[in-house]
Amino acid sequence: MRSMNATGKSSGNTTSINWHASWLSMLLVFLYSSPLHAASPERISVAYSIDSIPFQYTDEKGEPNGIIIDYWKLWSEKTGIAVDFVEATWNSTLALARDGKVDAHAGLFFNKERDRFLDYGVALTKTDTHIFYHNSIGIPENISKLSAYRIGVLDKDFVEGYLQKRITPDSVVGFPDYSEIMTRLQSGELKIFAADTPTGLFFLAQAGLLAKFH
Repeated sequence: MRSMNATGKSSGNTTSINWHASWLSMLLVFLYSSPLHAASPERISVAYSIDSIPFQYTDEKGEPNGIIIDYWKLWSEKTGIAVDFVEATWNSTLALARDGKVDAHAGLFFNKERDRFLDYGVALTKTDTHIFYHNSIGIPENISKLSAYRIGVLDKDFVEGYLQKRITPDSVVGFPDYSEIMTRLQSGELKIFAADTPTGLFFLAQAGLLAKFH
């Protein structure tokens, strides 16, 4: 498990991530250039992912929802600072934060690439990241064996970089959203994908694929 303090520097800088599951902290994130470091603004803009259920997503009413969104709403209530939520695909939320088009990102995992343009706050919640296998595929004894397959992930998700460092990078295929990943799984084009466990289980169930993956 990797924990972060309010300054964005790692507390102990250890991780129990392994080849099939990981425990990490979802972090409240601000840009280094954010005006929050100066006088308190009247409102801020926060980018969030449209489909990272149950953490941050756009619900059936078209409204921002999720565990982390609730934290932001509570923060807004306590501080009196209004929050304008800006929805986007996962990769686009990072681009919005990097390019200074929003004041903050709703929440994400720490990595060195993101640390170049984000200032991290306290940990908000924890989740495990899981590699889901089609029932026709056994769990390999060694992570290097995954190089024989195409593994679907969200484009620029933390797990994308994690896997690319451990198996043949071209085996890890990024997609803009989970709907696209599910479509490829339904067609049989993909037989393995990686996602935060609750998010992956939700979309497998929604796509009618839950019984076909482990």
